Amino acid sequence: MSLISKRKKTLILYLSNKKDFVTAKDLSQVLDTSEKTIYRLVKQLNDESTDGLLIKSERGRGYKLDYKKYIEGGYIKETPKMNISPIERRNNVIEELLFISPVAKNISEIYEKYYVSDTVISSDEKIIANNFKRYNLKLERHNQMIKVLGKEEDIRKAIKELVQDNKIGNMDALHLAPDSEFNRYDAQFIFSQIKTIESKMNITLPYPYNVNIFSHLYIVLSRFRKVGTKLYRKSQQLSVKDREAAKENPEIFVMAEKIINNINRYLQAELPEMEVYYLYQYLVSSRMQKETSEDETIDEEVESITNFYIDEMMFRLGVNIDRTALFHSLAKHIKPMINRLNHGISMKNNLLEQIKLEYTEIFNKVSEVSVLVSKNFHLPDINEDETGFLTLYFAQIIERFPHKVKTLIMCTTGVGTSELLRVKVERKFPEVEVVDVVSTQNINEILQSQTDIDLVISTIRTSDYIKVPHLLVSAMFTLDDQERLADMIEGIRYDKKSIV
Repeated sequence: MSLISKRKKTLILYLSNKKDFVTAKDLSQVLDTSEKTIYRLVKQLNDESTDGLLIKSERGRGYKLDYKKYIEGGYIKETPKMNISPIERRNNVIEELLFISPVAKNISEIYEKYYVSDTVISSDEKIIANNFKRYNLKLERHNQMIKVLGKEEDIRKAIKELVQDNKIGNMDALHLAPDSEFNRYDAQFIFSQIKTIESKMNITLPYPYNVNIFSHLYIVLSRFRKVGTKLYRKSQQLSVKDREAAKENPEIFVMAEKIINNINRYLQAELPEMEVYYLYQYLVSSRMQKETSEDETIDEEVESITNFYIDEMMFRLGVNIDRTALFHSLAKHIKPMINRLNHGISMKNNLLEQIKLEYTEIFNKVSEVSVLVSKNFHLPDINEDETGFLTLYFAQIIERFPHKVKTLIMCTTGVGTSELLRVKVERKFPEVEVVDVVSTQNINEILQSQTDIDLVISTIRTSDYIKVPHLLVSAMFTLDDQERLADMIEGIRYDKKSIV
C-alpha cells in the first residue's frame, strides 16, 4: 500500500473510532485544519479507493467511514514504481548505501533509474547526510563515488530504523508472501533459528520481539552477502566488559553462540565473535514468555521502576489502578526495555499513531512519567515507540476495570419517582454509578463539593448553571431516554478515554 499522508491517516483513524457521522467542522478541529482541507482529503481518499467510496457523506450529517472496506485493506491504489515520491527515492538510496557500507558506489549508477537532475541529486545528498547525523554516520563523496562511514553497530541501527522497520509489520506479513521484499531462503533460515531459540530455551518470543530478532539476523546476512569481511575493519573480539556482561545471562549467551555458529555454516563463513554479543544484546532485550508457569525473578531496579510508573500514573490520571493485576505484566515488559535502552536497541511500534489517537491522555501522561524515569533512574531517553508499548499496559488495565460514570439523579424533591429512575438506570447501565439522588435546591452545593461528577440525569428541565453534562429524561425512562443516555455516556467516555 502506498504511503498515506499524516492527515489522511489521522482522518481514517479518527473515523474508525466513531460509529456515526462526524461533521467537517468537528474533523477540522481534530486535524487542526480548515473544513475545505477536510473536503479535499475525503475526495482524495475516495478517488484512491479501489472498491467504491471509502468515506460516505450525507448533507447535514457529515462523514462516516465504511469500516468493512477499511478493515479489508484494499482502499488505496498502489503507486506505480516509476512514479515514486522524493521521500521514497531518498529512502531507496539510503538503503542501497547503508547495506554496502563502507564500500563506495558511483552516484550516477545509483541515480540513473530515477531520471533526476544533478541539482536534485545534490539536494538529496544534503538531506541524506543530515539524516545520518543522528546515527553518528558520515556520508562521504570523492568525485563520482559516494559511501557511508561509521561504526558497524551504528550502521545496523540506521538500517533497522530507516529501512527495515518500514518493511516489517509482523511475522505473518513476513512469512514468505509472494511479493515479499525479503530473500525467501534467508527468511526461511531465520525463521528456523527463531524456532530453535524458542525450543531450546523452552520459551516463546512474542510480537514484536520476534520481529526485532528477525530484523537483526536478516541484516547480518544481507550485510555479509553484499560486503563480506569488508564490514569488519579488524578482528572484532569481545572486550573484558562485554564478557562480564555476558556472565549475567550465561544461558542466553550460549544460545547466541549456537545461532551464530549455525549462521557460519549457512554462509560458509566465519563471523567474528562480536556477532555473538550483538545477538546476545537483542535476546536479553526481548521479552521471553516461559512455557512453564513459574514466576520470573524481578530485580530491585525493575521493581522500583515498575512501582514508579504505577504510582505516578495513578496520581496523574486520578484513578485507583489495580496494582496486583498490572505489576507483573508491566515488570516483564520493563525488564527487557531497560536492556534495550542500555544497548541502544530500538523496537518499532506499528500501532503508535493509533495508540496516540485512541489513548491520547494516557500516552501523554506516560510520556511525562518516562522523562522522570530516565532522569531518576539514570537511563537513556525513552522514545515514543517505547512509550506507546507502556501506554497499552495502562489502557488495558483501565479498560478491564473501567472508571464508572459518576452520576447524580435530580428531581424537584429528590425522592419518589427519582428513586425508581435510579433503579432503572443502574439496572440498564452497569457502567453508571449513581452517587446520589438530589433535589433542585441543593444541586449546586453538591456539584461544588463533589467535583468528580460526570453526569446529571434530571426529570425536570435544567438551566445552563449546571456545568457538567446533563440529560432530561421522563420519570418512566422510555426507550428513547435510554438511547439518548447511551449516546451521552459514549460521548463522556470518549472524552475521558484515558480513564475509562
